[in-house]
Amino acid sequence: MLELIDVEGVQAGIDHLAQWDFGDETTAAAFVNGEVYDELPGGQWDRSFEADGYVLTYNPQMGYVGLVREHPDTVPDPSYDEDVVAARDAFSGVTAEFPRRAADGTDWFAPKVGGGAASSSVGRSL
Repeated sequence: MLELIDVEGVQAGIDHLAQWDFGDETTAAAFVNGEVYDELPGGQWDRSFEADGYVLTYNPQMGYVGLVREHPDTVPDPSYDEDVVAARDAFSGVTAEFPRRAADGTDWFAPKVGGGAASSSVGRSL
């Protein structure tokens, strides 16, 4: 991307990255994943360019390129959330149902009874 921006310009970078903007689906996914910002994310040495409702931020020294899109001040239709989560989970192979028990029927999160090296002061974690 940095080479494309260097050779063809920042507008070419925006045009290229904007191919993966799917409108309301992308907006809903951003809300679900907490990737919504009040202020443009960027560092002191980042360069930014605005065009066509997008902001391209890049830093050649750090090898970073990011594209954000302006969004309305309203939250998208909540019905998109379920579709976005289902699509994300299907794509990543993650399921919404997590088995709580091991194959032998023991609860993975239950404290160990007797013996065991686990400290009783250790809480649950993943």
